[in-house]
Amino acid sequence: MKHLRLFSLLTVWVFVASSAFASPPPPATQTAVVVPAPVETSGIRHAAPSKGPIVVNWHFKKGQGSTNLTVNSDGTYLFSGNYKRAVPNKDFDLTLALKSSLGGVILFHYIGNVSNGGVQWSKQGKSAILKDDFKTFANGHDWSGAYHFELDPLARKELREEQVQECAGLAWAGALGWAGATKFCQQFNAAW
Repeated sequence: MKHLRLFSLLTVWVFVASSAFASPPPPATQTAVVVPAPVETSGIRHAAPSKGPIVVNWHFKKGQGSTNLTVNSDGTYLFSGNYKRAVPNKDFDLTLALKSSLGGVILFHYIGNVSNGGVQWSKQGKSAILKDDFKTFANGHDWSGAYHFELDPLARKELREEQVQECAGLAWAGALGWAGATKFCQQFNAAW
């Protein structure tokens, strides 16, 4: 009878202990890798038909700056703008979409570091698609823009180093079979 009682207590203890180790440890300071939400979007803007160049001017409401796009009938374009505020450890990432009346979309993109101050850009180019399909854009088009901030390369490197250190600290959890630790640490090629 004593052995049965001891066996029962041991079974209960193993069950309780395994339940405690099966539950994930309290969340650490993990940072999920996701695309940041836009700081500001223009919404979809409709432009009336134009016989001249296509012109887009977007003045940011939440930020200090603007972006401009001019597209000529020969396919040449000028994509320029500025953002005047400093955002430590961040890159300013802007995308402007120009949609033709037939549904084709051309994206204009700029990314620049705003850690130490604002940015200015001016990109010139020529596109055969814009030249060939200029009428479908000039006959009325839509445009939309969005910008957000993401970690600059130095901040990304520092974050990765912190995550690798955290993963090393979670080795015990992976050894015990905690799937969350294993999944998180796989991105760092950690093997236990």
